[in-house]
This record gives sequence, C-alpha cells and structure tokens, in this order.
Amino acid sequence: MDVPIEALEAGGGGNVDRNKVIVLEGPLGLSISVTNLDPVRGGVDSLMTGPTDDDRSRLSGIVMDNLRRMAETDLRAQIKPSDILLLDTFEILEIKEEEFDPPVGRPGKTLTLKMQVEFSARYVSDEALKELALSTLNASIENGFVSTASPEYKVVTQPSTDTSGVSRFDLMVTRTLLREVNALQVFSLVRGHKPELVKDELTSALSLRQPPDLSLTPSWWPWMPLIPFNVSVAVK
Repeated sequence: MDVPIEALEAGGGGNVDRNKVIVLEGPLGLSISVTNLDPVRGGVDSLMTGPTDDDRSRLSGIVMDNLRRMAETDLRAQIKPSDILLLDTFEILEIKEEEFDPPVGRPGKTLTLKMQVEFSARYVSDEALKELALSTLNASIENGFVSTASPEYKVVTQPSTDTSGVSRFDLMVTRTLLREVNALQVFSLVRGHKPELVKDELTSALSLRQPPDLSLTPSWWPWMPLIPFNVSVAVK
C-alpha cells in the first residue's frame, strides 16, 4: 500500500533519492519492509531575516522618547501657560502595553511596536508662586508705602528636584510700591502758595519720582486755595 511520508525536520536534509527510505522504526519494522519509489523532494534551506534583541531595544527607546514628548505636550496643555512644569519629575508610572510584530523568534523584514505608557509629572501653579512672592514682599515692605499691583516674577534658575522630592529654583520678583500721601500734608504744603512754586515744594517734601501734575481752576488764578475742601489730591 502507498502511505504519505514527511520529514521530521525542515530543510534540504530531508531530501533523499528513490529507494533510500527502507527502514520503519518501531515494532512493525520487524515484520514489514518499506521503500520510496520516488525521490523525496521539496526541502529547502533558506536564510530568513528577523529582528534581534538589539533591534527591539532600539525601537523601544525611540517609541518611548516620542511618547514622552507627546505626554509633555499634553501635560502643558492641561496647565496654565504661566505654571511651571517640573521636567525632572517626569516619570513612567506604568507600561500598559508593549507588543512587537513579529514576536521574538519569528522572521520578518519590518519590526513594529505597539506601546501604551502612563506618565506623571509635577508642576508649580502660578497662583502658588504669586502667593509665595507676595508673602515674602509683604514681610519686608517699608512703612509709608503701599502696593498698587500684584508682583511679577521670573524663574532665573532651572528647577531641580532632589531625591526626597523637594524642588528648588530661584525667582526674581518685582512689584511697584507707592508712597502713602496724606491729603492734609499736601494741603499744608500748597495752601496759599504760588502755583509755579508748588511743584518743586511737593517733589522735595514727598521725595517724588517725577514732578506732580497741577490743575488750577481758573487756570489764571495766581494763588493756591486756602480752604482744604477746595484742594483734591490723587495718587497715581
């Protein structure tokens, strides 16, 4: 009878000429004989290319860098432009998926990677920085001065986070202060004086940065008023 046969191992080593297959392994081999009337052909030794561990490692590094940049962009979009993102706190929380195609041990000309990674990072809010700057400035404000606007700050050193999780950086904080002006003091300096002398007297007595603006009604009147309610003082 005719029965099909197949080589146990792939490749050219399974190819044999006719009448070469004459042994049957096992107990039946003692009572029957076999032979191949036709040559056994079809086995081919061919070189197949496939990705190495180094290929997978390099591809994983490239994909991870791209995902990190994408995550940083997404994080910046979730916070305010004035908030400070602490880049050295950027870390991988979890690699949720990492699937190579072809898998390890399989041939292929193109290696692809499907990866999903969860990142986290810390940031400092603009409100927290303003509150910190304001509390520091208020502690050193001189008597007789008042603030007219919120402080402005600028980060002058790159934030650095130590192993305990504490981030440090230097801030340059500025704000404008105005001297408190007593309206009665102004009145005592200007009452009954000539308008052309009042500006110099106010600038000297109050240490003003620039000469004050003086408006007299009627403008041709040669003297400043003598009655307090005829004088109004505005600080800008």
